[in-house]
Amino acid sequence: MKKTNTHILIAALAMGMCITLVPVIAEDENPPYTDTTYWNNLCSGTSLTSDQQTACSAYLQYIQGQNSSLQQQISDAQSRKDAASEQLSSVQSQISDLNYQISEINSSIEDLNNQIAEAEQQSALIAQQISDTKVQIQQKTDDIAALKEKVKKRMEKQQETMRTNQILDVLLGAKSFSEMITIANGLSDISQYDSHTLQQLQDETDQLNQMEADLQSQESELEQLQSDLESGKAVLAQQQAELVTASSSLYAAQASYQAQLSSAQSDLNSASAALSANQAAQSSVQNGISSSKANSASSSSSSDSGSSSSDSGSSSSSDSSSSSSSSSSSSSNTTPSSGNSGGNPYYGGWSNCTWSAWQLVHDAIGISLPRWGNAGEWLANAAASGYSTGSSPRANSLIVWGWHVGYVTAVDGDNIYVKEGNYLGSYREGWLASWRKGSIIGYIYL
Repeated sequence: MKKTNTHILIAALAMGMCITLVPVIAEDENPPYTDTTYWNNLCSGTSLTSDQQTACSAYLQYIQGQNSSLQQQISDAQSRKDAASEQLSSVQSQISDLNYQISEINSSIEDLNNQIAEAEQQSALIAQQISDTKVQIQQKTDDIAALKEKVKKRMEKQQETMRTNQILDVLLGAKSFSEMITIANGLSDISQYDSHTLQQLQDETDQLNQMEADLQSQESELEQLQSDLESGKAVLAQQQAELVTASSSLYAAQASYQAQLSSAQSDLNSASAALSANQAAQSSVQNGISSSKANSASSSSSSDSGSSSSDSGSSSSSDSSSSSSSSSSSSSNTTPSSGNSGGNPYYGGWSNCTWSAWQLVHDAIGISLPRWGNAGEWLANAAASGYSTGSSPRANSLIVWGWHVGYVTAVDGDNIYVKEGNYLGSYREGWLASWRKGSIIGYIYL
């Protein structure tokens, strides 16, 4: 009796140990759906329990709801991008127009500056001519005054000394008639010369006065032109300042719309990337649920077939059980044997990825790997042990993440077929989901 109780106790302990390998996670113990790494890893498996399938179906609905939200975000971001792009295009067109107007005004101001400079040069020249003319006029005026004074004095002297009889004496004193004529003409020439000289000086003075008047008129016109040019320049400068102010406002608006456009583009990229990741996760989860249901149905059918054979009266129930077990093992997702695990340096069974990787390699190709520590240490420790490592997958290699390790049995282009145990305490195999490829740190070639 005591021995029987001991056997019962050992069986109970063994059953308890098996149960720990496949923990049942209560609904309130599940992490939130925002922990996408957990849920994507769980739901992409092909051996989900009924409870896990139910949980993953709820997660799938969550993903689909997120997709609708992300699509709305993409639509909103695209609308904001289009509006900002349209506003930016309008502002840039206005800036281009203003810059053209500013360029035209600058050109006009430059022309005015040239005209003002030329007018100032002409004014200076005319001013010099006026100054020179005034000097000449003064000189002629002085000459006229001097000549008038000289003639006046000579005439007064002649009136005092030269009476008629004296003139007669001079004339009569001539030795010949021709000499007398010459003397008489000489006295007349003196008077005519003085008169002619005075008239000539007066004419020159009048010309100079007219020249001065003309120059002063030109000077006045140039001064008026300068004034008009300066006024036009002031108006253009005011217009230029207004355009520059408007241009500055437009440049500020341009910067604002460019920032809005950049923000909308960033939001659009983020939402699009999130949607792509969600759609990939959705596909993986749907495949996991569908495969798990198919595998469950297949296992149930095999189990029913075995039970039927046993109930039909087979002479050896042990042979029927063996046949059923053989039929079940033919499934691609059937947990492989771990009977030859005596040399496995790890513990934990299928709930330990390092234990399962060691065991899978040992069972498949007969290699007993050394103990390389935690999963994230395998790549470096394998290289230190002399194993080749790299970044490209190969059949019969170990795939390593920072927290996980698995056994690669086949590679088809970008597709990788992996066998692995996981922290849920179950074995799984299948083509690796695309979302899991991004965090791979390398491969160990066996």
